[in-house]
Amino acid sequence: MRATIQQLKGWQSSVTRTSMVFIGALSLSMFTILYLLFMIEQYYRVAPSLRVLVYFFLWLAVLTLYSFHTLYLLTHEQNVLAQHEHGMRKVLFQTVESLVAQLEAHDPYIGGHERRVAHLARAIGEVLGLAEERIDGLVLAATVHDVGKIQVPGEILNKTEPLTEREFEIIKSHAGAGSEILGSIEFPTPVARIVQQHHERVDGSGYGEGLSGESILLEAKILTVADVVEAMAHERPYRPALGIDKALADISEKKGTLYDPEVVDACVMLFTEKGFTFDEEKESEPAG
Repeated sequence: MRATIQQLKGWQSSVTRTSMVFIGALSLSMFTILYLLFMIEQYYRVAPSLRVLVYFFLWLAVLTLYSFHTLYLLTHEQNVLAQHEHGMRKVLFQTVESLVAQLEAHDPYIGGHERRVAHLARAIGEVLGLAEERIDGLVLAATVHDVGKIQVPGEILNKTEPLTEREFEIIKSHAGAGSEILGSIEFPTPVARIVQQHHERVDGSGYGEGLSGESILLEAKILTVADVVEAMAHERPYRPALGIDKALADISEKKGTLYDPEVVDACVMLFTEKGFTFDEEKESEPAG
């Protein structure tokens, strides 16, 4: 990822150098022609009206050449930027796939959970009208939101009995650990911050940084709701599935206290009016 960005910066520097060389050569050519015209005028005594006409067409030619050069650079820049953007998206998705594979090897439950959460998070983001770039970042974050659990012992993750206080503290550390892992990757959106905040609550009762209200990213609020709904609707190591109706009732009851009202409304609407199901789970690769 960093290499791709460095290549893009290198190309931009190359374009700048090329432009400077072109402008320098164009300027030198212009002054050379002007000098030659001046010498010809002195030698042949060219009429003033003809001199003005020659100078006008000279400047017109220079302006035309510069305009065509600028248009070429802009078109070429758009094409190369599009290619680099596609390459960066591919690298990002490959990085995410690698992280998910490591998670699944550590805890097979996490992989399916994260893909379903990413599917629901994308749908909520679309309902709320988030821009494509923000939805891509949200999906990336959702796909690896539990990456920090790779540092949690498997016997704790898969424990069927109630967790001890010490074990719960270890579990709670996964949001910060995930943020640290993802912080080393240069994402175009705040993926690490979204992961860091996905256990925060609107009233400040969550964990991570103790954030509340507007200090929590909207993407993190969406991820929170998607995470809770998926977890309640599916089986966990310590309990059977509670079902989607129970999950929707729970987030609706806690709307405005634990969960963002607009996010909850969008989520409930997806299931009750749009016919959303986790069975329609799609690939979590960003669009484009």
